[in-house]
Amino acid sequence: MVVCDSAPLIHLSRVNKLGLLKDLFGEVEIPPSIYREVVEEARELGKPGVSTIEGAIDDGWLKVTKIRGRKKIKKLAESEKIQIEDAEVLYLAKDLATSLVTSDGWLIKIAKGIGVETLWTTTLVLLSIKEGKMSKKEGKNLLRELVTSGLYIKPDVYAMLLQAIDEM
Repeated sequence: MVVCDSAPLIHLSRVNKLGLLKDLFGEVEIPPSIYREVVEEARELGKPGVSTIEGAIDDGWLKVTKIRGRKKIKKLAESEKIQIEDAEVLYLAKDLATSLVTSDGWLIKIAKGIGVETLWTTTLVLLSIKEGKMSKKEGKNLLRELVTSGLYIKPDVYAMLLQAIDEM
C-alpha cells in the first residue's frame, strides 16, 4: 500500500498506466482533497483521465481515506507553508506508516524531514522494470509518454533515468 499525491494519478491516468500503481503496491490511499482535485475539479475543467481514476476507485484498489487529526494537518500546512492537500497526503502517509508517491520535490523534502518515505513518479517506472512488470523498452516509452502528458522531468534527470534503465 502507498499514499499517492495528485500528480502521479493525473499523469499515469493520462497515459493509461494508472494500473501500474496497483501492480506495484496492490492498494493506493488518497485523502478526500486529492479526490476533489483529480476527479471533481478535473471533471469541471474537462481534464483527461478522470474516468480512469474513477474506475480504479470503483474497482476498490484506489481508496479515498477519511483524514483524522485536522488540527495537526492545519498546523503542518502552516508550519511548512504548504497547501492543505499536501499536508493531508503527508499526514496520511505518516499515519498509515507507508510511502508517499509524488512528483513534488518540495513535498519530498518535507516528507523526509518528518520521516515519510517517498517515491518519485518516475521511480515507479524503474521499479516496474526491476520487478519484471515491463521491459526496458516499455519503460523508456512510458517515460516519454509521461513527459508528453505534462509531467516535467529535468533534462539531466531524464538522461539519468534512461541510463539507469540501460544499466538494469
